[in-house]
Amino acid sequence: MMQSRSQATLSYRPQANGQQERSVKTVMQSVCVYAEDPLQQDWDEIAEKLIFAINNSQDGTRKETPFYLVHGWDAQSTLKAMPSSLKRGSERQSDALVWRREVNRQQEIALSKAKEYQATDKARRAKEHNETLGRQEKESLPSLSGEVDPNETSPRSLFAPGSRVWLYIERVKPGLTKILAHRWHGPFRIKKKVEEFAYELELPNRSGYSFYPVVHVSRLKAVSEFGDRPKVRLAPEVDEESRVDFGEE
Repeated sequence: MMQSRSQATLSYRPQANGQQERSVKTVMQSVCVYAEDPLQQDWDEIAEKLIFAINNSQDGTRKETPFYLVHGWDAQSTLKAMPSSLKRGSERQSDALVWRREVNRQQEIALSKAKEYQATDKARRAKEHNETLGRQEKESLPSLSGEVDPNETSPRSLFAPGSRVWLYIERVKPGLTKILAHRWHGPFRIKKKVEEFAYELELPNRSGYSFYPVVHVSRLKAVSEFGDRPKVRLAPEVDEESRVDFGEE
């Protein structure tokens, strides 16, 4: 609609990315000002409102808001949308109490719809994920139906506590090529099962590894444990009388 297109530019170039660098600095300054937690752990609570305010502020160069330049129409918040809907009522409700109740009702409807859409999307993504699992991973999954069968045994875990596994580590040592580097490290022993697809590993002392011991099952591979050598003789013992000397004529 606006006939706009993006072009790749160099990083930290004020001639082309000056406005973007200014926006990033504005966000950082605003977070530092409005964060109430001394450790600044509540910055994510104001990030949504802050980005909405920046996207709907008029740009000094283009004389338009960033939201309008991208979508072609001005964004409306809940406070802007509610007075217009109330004025269209039959009695032109203007009482502040009625207006606040209507705002709260609309907010509850929006939250319920958002939770419903999130639950539907989570179920869809879980179904797509389960369809791509292997045979062993599917066997360890709990039953999708809510009914509990008393005769049904608990799902078999992929790894038992104490079993040895290989751990896949993406990063490699500096100077090595990822294609030629060995990424399966270990073996490590399973300490316990944390969740359905998460296990805690035992980190031996002086192992040289420093990582979080709880890892996803996709990064683990069972070690091929070889049993004891066979002790049963395949043929009876040969005595001196039945011994054959191939050197005899």
